[in-house]
Order: sequence, then C-alpha cells, then structure tokens
Amino acid sequence: NGILDECDIASGFSFDVNLNHIPDECEGTEPIWLKSPVNGNWYTSVAPLKWSQCEQQAVAWGGHLVTVRNQAENDWLAQSYGVAGDDFWIGYNDQAVEGLFVWSSGETPGYENWRPGEPDDLNGADFAILQSSAGTWMDYPWLPVRVGVLEVISDDCDGNEIPDVYEIRMNPSLDCNSNGQLDDCDVQDGTSTDCNGNGRPDECDLADDPSLDCNGNNILDDCDPDCDGDGTPDDCDPIGVSSCPSVPNSSGLEAVLHAKGCEVLGVQNLTLTASNLPTIKGGAFLMSAMNGPRANHLLLNGTWCVGRPLLITRVPSGTSGSVSVTVDLTSVYGGSMIQPGETRTFQFIYRDSLNNQNPYVSSAVSITFQ
Repeated sequence: NGILDECDIASGFSFDVNLNHIPDECEGTEPIWLKSPVNGNWYTSVAPLKWSQCEQQAVAWGGHLVTVRNQAENDWLAQSYGVAGDDFWIGYNDQAVEGLFVWSSGETPGYENWRPGEPDDLNGADFAILQSSAGTWMDYPWLPVRVGVLEVISDDCDGNEIPDVYEIRMNPSLDCNSNGQLDDCDVQDGTSTDCNGNGRPDECDLADDPSLDCNGNNILDDCDPDCDGDGTPDDCDPIGVSSCPSVPNSSGLEAVLHAKGCEVLGVQNLTLTASNLPTIKGGAFLMSAMNGPRANHLLLNGTWCVGRPLLITRVPSGTSGSVSVTVDLTSVYGGSMIQPGETRTFQFIYRDSLNNQNPYVSSAVSITFQ
C-alpha cells in the first residue's frame, strides 16, 4: 500500500495480533488466534465492522464478541489488541433495554470498567468499546465501524493453536459424529476407535456405509477376524461343502444348514445355522463321527448324511425360523477331539410340530479342518 508495514501497525491501520511485525492481512485469510493466559479462552479480531456485524461473525465462528469478566482479563485484552488501534467492540450492549447492559454471550460476570461519565447514551449509543490506551469502556452507536475482538471458549485438542470449535464450524466434516470434538482427537483419546487407521472414527464409516459391517456387530469388516484372508469376516464367510438337500416341511420350505467361520481349529468361531424351519417339537445339531456303524434312519424326511451321529447340542420345542450354535471345537465328541485334516459332516434333525410322525433333517455341510 506504499506504507511501511511497521507504520501501518503503529498507526492502527493494520493489525499485528501475534506481534511478529507483519500486518495480519499479509499472513493469509485465516484469523490469528491468541489463547489468553488469564482464562484459557481463544481470541481473535475482525476487520472494522458495525457492532452487530462483528457479533454475527463471532457467532458464525462459534463464539461471541468478547466478555470481560474481571480486571485481569480487561488488562490482557487492552495490552494484546491495543497494538492494532485505540479501541474495539466488546460484547456489552443495551440495545434491547436502554440502560440495561448485558453481554452478548449471555454471561453475567458482574464486572464493569466504564470511563468516568460513561455510559452516556450519546447519539443513541448502545454498544461498548474498550479503549486500549486507558483500559476503560465507553458506549458508542453502531457507527462508525470498528474492530471487534471475538472470544471462543474451546479446546485445542490437536495443538494447532486454532480452537476446535472454529475448525468444526468452518469444516463440519472434521467432526463426523457431531460430538463437538475433532475426529482426530476422538481417536487419540479413545472416545472412538479407528481400527482400519483411515483417520475417521469407525462409527462414521459404518454410518456412511452400513455394508462395511456384514455381521452387524458394529465393527468394521476390515477389523473382524478373517482367518483365510479373503477380505470377508469369518462370521460372514460361508465354509464347507453343502450336500444332501432336504425336503419341504410344513412351512413349505426346505430346511438348510449353513456354516460360517474358520476351518482352523484354534480360531474357535465355527457357527452352524439351520434356517427355513417350521415351529418344531425339539431338534438337535449333529456331527458325523470318524468311524463306527452308520445309523439307520429309513423313516426320515430328508437324506441322512452324518453316518454315526455325535450330538453337539439340543434345541428346545417352539423354535421357528432359524436357530444357530457356535461349535466348541476343543470339546470331546464321542471320546475324541476333532483333529486337523479330518472332514466332519454336520446336519440338523428336528420334529415338525404339524407333522410329528417322522423327523426331518436339514441339508448337510461337510468341513475339512486345519
């Protein structure tokens, strides 16, 4: 502008809030924030505007025109912002009720520091300014435009010297779960998990795309156990070879057995689910033995595929639709434990409450364990 920077600052034409001898307007469009050592709140200034415009700007940034609560705060404000001009708007005003001054923040600290003879309501003055040279206050009308000092009460959890509230107001995507805290800080302090390390709380990834949680356990699929490394969690990954199709029961459907989990014995997450069931009068999950005579079930509805069966668990009467069981692969069945390399076949047997003559069996699943 043809004037030395130091003269711009000395004359009050330019701000130098961080006292680095460079006019603030030359350091970019982002406001320069100061954290008060008196109360830990954050402050910045805006270019000369009407009082109401300064307050609107403050609210948009997550705060208000400054509230002065005591002499220490008053002195710090006068010292910190006096380098940019002799006076500035503060949040004290009586625009609603003449003579009744209130703070735009709604606080009621009870502190005042009027210059002798003030407030005098000269020319309809409704708004307070702080005279940095004297540290006292005067009331002024909304014109002429003046610098406003804004206050934001906020953490700075990421330590970048910008109040978190302001960052979120300017970019709401930094707070994807809308809890008022930056996502980075949610992860750092343990408020949220980020199991896949993408820098976003997991609950936001799941809200954006529910398909990332195939089993509905509120954990990203990327972070669930996946013993075969195929990218699908074991809980959602069908395993085994299906065989022995069933016959329709009283529901009109064929009962089907599915297996999900992992063939590795040490993982312990094999789940069997029998579906398409009618209302039953009891049932049981069965597993084939490695040797022994084949059981004779000529009167079954369906195909018997478990040879000499071993009981895994019973299911009570009244069950309908589907039923599941997690198989304890460390248990002893028929006198021995399942061993790596063995192939076992699983099936569900049940009695249909509407056709109680002969039991039904579901389809079967054969699994070779590792």
